[in-house]
Amino acid sequence: MYTVIYYPTSFSRIAAGQASKVEMALDWLHQRASRSIFTIFPQPESGLLAGILLGNDNDLPQATQQAYQDTGTAHIIAISGFNMAILAALFLFLFTRVLNRYWAAVLSALALMSYAAFVGGSPSVIRAAIMAIIAFSGHLIGRKGGSLNALGLAAWIMLAINPLLLWDASFQLSFAATAGLVLFAEPMKSSLEGFLNRRFSEQTAARFSGPVAEYFLFSLAAQITTLPVIALQFKRLSLTSLLANPLVLPVQSAILVAGGAVTILGMLWPLAGKALAVIFVWPLLAYSNRMVEWLAQIPNGVLTISGSFALWISIGAIMITMLAVITTHLKEFFKRIRFIYYFCGLAVIALLIWSFALRQPDGQFHLTLFRAETGTALYARSPNGQTLLIDPSGSSNTLAGQLSQTVFPWNFHIDTALLTNRGSVQPLTDLDARLPVKLAILTPAVYQVTDDQAALSLPEGMQQKKLAEAESIRVDSDLVIQPLAADASDTALLLTYQQLRILIPNGVDPALLASSSANLDGLSVLILNDTDLANLPADMWQNFGAKTILWNSTNLAPDPAWSGLDTSTSISLKSNGQQFGMTTTQ
Repeated sequence: MYTVIYYPTSFSRIAAGQASKVEMALDWLHQRASRSIFTIFPQPESGLLAGILLGNDNDLPQATQQAYQDTGTAHIIAISGFNMAILAALFLFLFTRVLNRYWAAVLSALALMSYAAFVGGSPSVIRAAIMAIIAFSGHLIGRKGGSLNALGLAAWIMLAINPLLLWDASFQLSFAATAGLVLFAEPMKSSLEGFLNRRFSEQTAARFSGPVAEYFLFSLAAQITTLPVIALQFKRLSLTSLLANPLVLPVQSAILVAGGAVTILGMLWPLAGKALAVIFVWPLLAYSNRMVEWLAQIPNGVLTISGSFALWISIGAIMITMLAVITTHLKEFFKRIRFIYYFCGLAVIALLIWSFALRQPDGQFHLTLFRAETGTALYARSPNGQTLLIDPSGSSNTLAGQLSQTVFPWNFHIDTALLTNRGSVQPLTDLDARLPVKLAILTPAVYQVTDDQAALSLPEGMQQKKLAEAESIRVDSDLVIQPLAADASDTALLLTYQQLRILIPNGVDPALLASSSANLDGLSVLILNDTDLANLPADMWQNFGAKTILWNSTNLAPDPAWSGLDTSTSISLKSNGQQFGMTTTQ
C-alpha cells in the first residue's frame, strides 16, 4: 500500500470481474482449503496451519501471533523460503519416481509456480520459487548450482518487475536470510563437523552434526544477516529466537506435508480428514503454539532499541558479513592475520560492556527538564532505574533523541508516563512511535469526559492506569509522587525522595495548593511554567521558600536567578535524598 486517502469525497467503480479463469479457480480452491482447515482444527491450531499452508498470516489470535513475533519465529506463520524448499524437494522426489529428470524438473517448476500463485505470491515465496527453478535448470544442463548467483538473479527478476520491492521489509528479510544461509551455513557446518571429528568417532560426529547444524547453526546464520533489517525496520531484538527456532523448526516439515495431505482429504471427506488430523497433525501444531507461547513469557526476551543503537548493530552485522565474503576469497591471507579477529572481537565486547555500565542505575534520584523545540518535558529516574516521563510536549523527534541518551540501551523504553493535562496526550502518542512507553498514568483531569471533550485515545499496546482523587504514585520505596490539587485542566504534583521535596504547580491556583492537606514547608525545588505566572506574580512564588526555582518553559524566565529552559537545552538534578546538585546543558 503506497497511498492512503483518509477523507475521500467521492468514488466510482472502475471495473469488476477482471480476474482470469485461472485466478478465479485458484481463489475458489484457496477458500475451500481455508474452510477445510478451520472445520477440521480448533483455534489457534487452525490459524497456524492456515498460515503455513495458505499464507494467511492474520488468522491467529493476537496473543499467539505476538508470541511468534517476540520469539523470532514469525516466519513460520507465513509461507517462506523454508516452506518452498520443502515443497521443491517433495515435488522433485515424487515426479522423478514416474518421469525422467527433465520432465520431473519441468513439472516441479510448474507446481512451484502454481503454489506461489495459490498462496498470494509474497516476495519470500517468489524469491524461493525463482531460486528453485534456477536450480532445476542448472541440474538439467549439468551445471553446478551457484547459490549467490541464483539469489542475485532472483533479486534482479523481481526488482525488474517491481522496483518498489527494494523498500519492502518482507523482501529485505527474505533475501537477507537466504544470503546468510549461503554465506555462513556450510562454513559453520564444516567447523562443527571438524570439531566433533576430533573428539568423537566419524559416525557419532555425523549423527549429531546434521541436526545441530540444520536447526541451530543454520538459524543463527540467517539471523546474522537479517539482524540489520530487523533492527532498522522494527527497532527490536528477540533474545529467545536462538532457543525457539531449534525447538520449533524440526516439526515444521511434518506439519507442512501431513497438514497439506489432511487438508486435501478434508476437502474431499471431512470426517476422515478430522480423524487423521487429530492423530497426526494437531499434536504438532499444538506443540508449536504452546512452545512459542511459553518461550514468549521469558522476562526481557524482547528488547526494544534506539535508532542509533540499531544503526550500530546493523553496521556490526554488515561488517561481519562483508568480512565473511572477503575471507572466503583470501583464506590464506586471513590465516596470517588472525589476531585482528581477536582484537576486533574484544573491542566490540568492550564497547558493549562500557555502554551497559554507563547507563546502570547509580542508586540516586535523577530529574531532568528537557527542551524539545517549542515544548518541554520532565523526566525522572528512580534510584533503582525506573523511568518516569511527566507531561511531554513539543517535538517528539527531539525528545526521543534526548531521552535515548539516558535510557538503558539493551531494553529501550520508558517505564511510565504521567499525564496531568490533555495537552500531553498527542505528544505522548507521537513519542511512543519512536520510544515505546509501557504504562500511562492518567490524572482525573485527563481521563474524565466532559461535554466539550471527547473520550481519550492512547496508542494500542500502551497500558493505562487511571489515578483516583488524591491517590499517590510510589515509584520505589523512597520515591513518591503525590497529586496535591487539581482544577478542570491540570493537576499539581509533589515529588518526595527522602528529604528532597519538589513542587510542580502545573498552573493550578495557589489557593487550591494552600487548601490541600500536604505540608509545603521546606521545599527543595519549585518547578514553574507560564501558566503559573497567570495565577501569581513571579516574586510571590518566592514566598514558598524553595531553595531553587526551575523555569520549565522555552519563553524568557521572569527572574534571572531562575535556571530555565529559555537558555538551556536541559537541566539535570541529582540527589541522594539529603542533598542535591544541578547541571545545565546549553
